[in-house]
Amino acid sequence: MRKVFILITLLFGYSSYSLLEARAETQNDPNISELNKSSQYTGSWHNIWYLYNSDPVNAKKIKLSDKFLSHDFIVPINNPGHYDYVKTELKDSTMASSFDGKEVDIFGVNYFDQCYFSNENIQCDSNQGGGSKKNLYVWWYNIK
Repeated sequence: MRKVFILITLLFGYSSYSLLEARAETQNDPNISELNKSSQYTGSWHNIWYLYNSDPVNAKKIKLSDKFLSHDFIVPINNPGHYDYVKTELKDSTMASSFDGKEVDIFGVNYFDQCYFSNENIQCDSNQGGGSKKNLYVWWYNIK
């Protein structure tokens, strides 16, 4: 039993030392001819393309009054085929109460939580709870 313990200890010690001595592989810098132009890149920049080319939320003179929770507002903004209402959340109920009954202009853009876009398809990580859930970045302005 003692021999097995010593053998395991030696193997563990050697493997730990090998990991510490490992070096990252190096490679030469690419030539200019090997670089891609940004206009030819189709990777994750497609997320940004979608963000700015999708229809934004844009509404003026919306009165904030309908609530679901104490720290949010339900805003009647209709975008046929997408949504009839937009839920906006604030930091806490104190902040929400300071906007209750105020009239605001709203602007927002769509995004998908936990998704990767490419030219061919949209892949969403449903294990993270996002799935294909559509969300909005929303800004309020002209608060009266």
